Amino acid sequence: MQWSDIPKNPSEKMLRQFGGLCLVFFGALAIYGFATRSNPGFSAMFALTAVLAGLAATLNPKLLKYIFIGWMILVFPIGFVVSKIILLSVFLLVFMPVTLIFRLIGRDALTLRRHTAQNATYWLPKQQPDDPSRYLRQY
Repeated sequence: MQWSDIPKNPSEKMLRQFGGLCLVFFGALAIYGFATRSNPGFSAMFALTAVLAGLAATLNPKLLKYIFIGWMILVFPIGFVVSKIILLSVFLLVFMPVTLIFRLIGRDALTLRRHTAQNATYWLPKQQPDDPSRYLRQY
């Protein structure tokens, strides 16, 4: 994702989805806060934020436009770093061990190594089908 991918003029559908997600997220935080009775002030603030986001998404989604754009700009660097970390971890934890195992067992699926010293090229003879009707049965 690039900075240019951040929507500067989001559609009403996107703003409604954002408002609905805010309603669910802040509502869950409010319920958790009320259930644990940790800080009723924060729980009430989360509940108010959830209700206001839900109402704005239902009645007039354009009210959430600048909040949405600000939120996207705020979380962009987090998404950028997390995506790079995930790609690096997949490479290091999946592809690199498989490659090392294949090298240890001597697998050469692409036949990149020359098998004979007298063969100066990488060309391999291709087997020709015995029966011409085989052309109609490719699989």
